[in-house]
Amino acid sequence: MFAYTTMSETPPVRNVYFRTFGFYGREYVGQPENEIPAANYFLHVAACAKILRYDPGSETWVFKALASISPSKIKTATVKKFEEANLNYFNTVASRNITMLGKTASGEWIDLIRFRDWLQNDMQVRVVNLLVTNKKIPYTDGGIGLVQNQMIASLKAGQQAGGIAPTEYDEDQNEIPGYVTKVPLAANLTAVQKASRKLKGVSFQARIAGAIHMVEINGNLTYDNL
Repeated sequence: MFAYTTMSETPPVRNVYFRTFGFYGREYVGQPENEIPAANYFLHVAACAKILRYDPGSETWVFKALASISPSKIKTATVKKFEEANLNYFNTVASRNITMLGKTASGEWIDLIRFRDWLQNDMQVRVVNLLVTNKKIPYTDGGIGLVQNQMIASLKAGQQAGGIAPTEYDEDQNEIPGYVTKVPLAANLTAVQKASRKLKGVSFQARIAGAIHMVEINGNLTYDNL
C-alpha cells in the first residue's frame, strides 16, 4: 500500500487506486507552510506506525489517536469536501484527536483492502506449502480435499482476526455461515484437465465482518407508563 500526507485540500492522486490513501496535514485551511508542525508532514507515517501493528482484519483506520501529530480544525464544508475526495484527516471529535474517514483513493475502506491482500497471500502460502512439503498431492478426491482444507484453514484464520464474519443465525435459527468453499469432484473432471495437472473450479465465498463507524439512536421521553 502507498500512504502519503498532503497539504492541499485537493488530493494529488486523481485516478482510482485501491492501495493508495492520503491524509491532510495542515492544522487549518490556509495555514502558512512555515507554521505547519514538522511532525504533520509525516502524518501518514504516524498512522501506519499506529495501525499496521494490528493484525489485518482486526482493525479499522478511523478513531485512532496519533502521537506527536497536531489535529486539524476544519469546518463542516471542508470535511464534506475531504470525504467526497476520499482524503483522510486527523480531527478533534468529542474532545479526542483521532483519525477520520479511513478510505483509500478509490473510496474503499483501507482495512478491507489490507485484509483482502492478507487473505490472498495467506491462502497462497498455505496451498504452496501443501504442495512443497508432500511427495505429491494426487489428483483425486483425497488430494482435492487437502487443498480445500488449506483454504478452510486460511478462512478460519481470517475469522479469528476479525475480517470474516462468524457463523450467525437469522430469527428462525437458520445458519448463516461466515464462509463456504467449493471444490470439484475428481470424477467430474475431464482427462485433459487431469493431464494438465492444474486444479480448477476451486472457489470460496466469505462474508465481510466490516466495522461500525457511526451509530444512529432514536428514542422518546414520555410521562406515560412503558
